[in-house]
Amino acid sequence: MTVQDNNNKTVLYADYSERNSLSAKEAIEPLGFADFVSCDDREQTVELVNTLKPDIVLVGLYLDGMRGVSTIRAIRDSATVANHHGKDVIILLGAPKLDRRTMRDAVEAGIEGVFRQPVDPARLRKIITSVMENPRRFVLKDEYFGPARPEDMSEEDLEQEKRRRAVSASVTLKPSAVRRANKTGPSQQPKKTGSKNNPSSEAKLASLPDGDLTSHKERSIKAAIAARELLKPDPVAKKPKPPAAKKAKPTAKPKPAVSGADIPDAKEIPEAEQEPTAGIEVAPQEQKKVPARVAQEPAPKIEPETKIEVTPEIDPEELIAINLQEALIDHRLWVDTGGKEGSVMSIDHADLRDSDLEGVDLSRCGLRFASFKNANCKQAVLRRCDLTAADFVDSNLESANLAASRLSGARFNSAILHNTVFLGSDLSNANFNGMQFVNCDFSGTNLAGADFRDADLTSVRGLFAEQIQRARVNVNTRLPSSLKLRE
Repeated sequence: MTVQDNNNKTVLYADYSERNSLSAKEAIEPLGFADFVSCDDREQTVELVNTLKPDIVLVGLYLDGMRGVSTIRAIRDSATVANHHGKDVIILLGAPKLDRRTMRDAVEAGIEGVFRQPVDPARLRKIITSVMENPRRFVLKDEYFGPARPEDMSEEDLEQEKRRRAVSASVTLKPSAVRRANKTGPSQQPKKTGSKNNPSSEAKLASLPDGDLTSHKERSIKAAIAARELLKPDPVAKKPKPPAAKKAKPTAKPKPAVSGADIPDAKEIPEAEQEPTAGIEVAPQEQKKVPARVAQEPAPKIEPETKIEVTPEIDPEELIAINLQEALIDHRLWVDTGGKEGSVMSIDHADLRDSDLEGVDLSRCGLRFASFKNANCKQAVLRRCDLTAADFVDSNLESANLAASRLSGARFNSAILHNTVFLGSDLSNANFNGMQFVNCDFSGTNLAGADFRDADLTSVRGLFAEQIQRARVNVNTRLPSSLKLRE
């Protein structure tokens, strides 16, 4: 593919980050595309694909405050009999790194490639050139994540790839002044067709001359290199501690390693989706002798422990690195303007370990399964947030405001909880085992299934008998002296 081949083609770049968009535009400029159209909204992206009919679409993983994979799926689903461009257009997914679950979702949505963010200009140009010369859907089979190989393609896939190559080779747009999502693009010109029909993948390879067959293999290898770049582990990520023998862990499938041509540093990729193990039988614990220092306090009623939900620890390899500073700026703008500008921080499995979030306002954010391990969240505002199954182990939550938030299944072991506000939050099945609370507010919280065994709740405010009687306690749980439990 030469620069002259691109002087009537269009690139659509969809990402929430203007900086990412500018970097991509500068990187792609030497390829000579006629137009570079940027967009930061999911619905507009789908509309532009079907109206402007770009030759290639690049989608950021965090577009519109959500996973870009859902945007890709929406593009594919938008195809109709009259306009099937959404099904045929080449789509690349950009991300700092990918876990196995995201790879599987992206393959199911339908992508032709991946590229790393922040953008490496030379590598992005190489990926685009390779993919537009030979567009093939990515597959995830066993240990392989990359462009579909002949053995991976069915008759239907071959027909689709033939049509996609015809779309890639066609002239879709004349040069125009289109630069932003709110402008109308020029009319579409007739597409060139004329790809031969291949009855089978074996026949397809057999029909190629030796030179073309070698070129075919080389392009496959080059396209796979970009995929493996996203699989390199984060150099600052900490190695996960081995789980304690006493903790119940869900059964995980063997972890396959992703392979691919000449890709260096191949690492094992964990199974990203491990369903929480519900209904684990927990044997009743033996009665312990009440220490003399708490003998005067009313001992909570100990119910035989029954089936409960056990939330597995977050796998560090599953976490997604984010540009924290940029995300905070966008979220702050969203909060200050009442949602009119900026974008809400809504990212599952966000890696916020060791982050400095002191005094930060993250009201109404969505950070399910996020890891705040060792993070400084002193005086942070996390009101009305979705923090389901978040990991706050060893974090500093002094004077933090977590009022009216979803914290079901969250883990707070070894966290600093001084003057922390949980007013009206859902803390069902949260883990506070062995914790000490200093002047924390639990008014109106849902504590069903919350683990307070060996915890010191003597200075907690707003706690009443019905709350704690729905939680898990033992004889070492220390309660406020004024709290009387039912017999």
